[in-house]
Amino acid sequence: MSSENEGSTSAESPADQTQRPQDPCCKLYEQAAAELDRLREMTLGDVVDGALEWVKRYPGTGVTVAALVGFLVGRMIRR
Repeated sequence: MSSENEGSTSAESPADQTQRPQDPCCKLYEQAAAELDRLREMTLGDVVDGALEWVKRYPGTGVTVAALVGFLVGRMIRR
């Protein structure tokens, strides 16, 4: 291996790196990290408000999910 090839990637300027398309995995990682930070900052009240807003927007799905959760909790308690 020549040292010429090894140094070629580290010698790129930041402008060259921003012009290249990013790896999809890097983008996904950055999005997941941002979402995790947002979730860490949420309080229980924020979660409840979000759930209530979701149920107001999708009432049929909300009732279905509530019935399924109730069924599963009932099955777990019965055993």
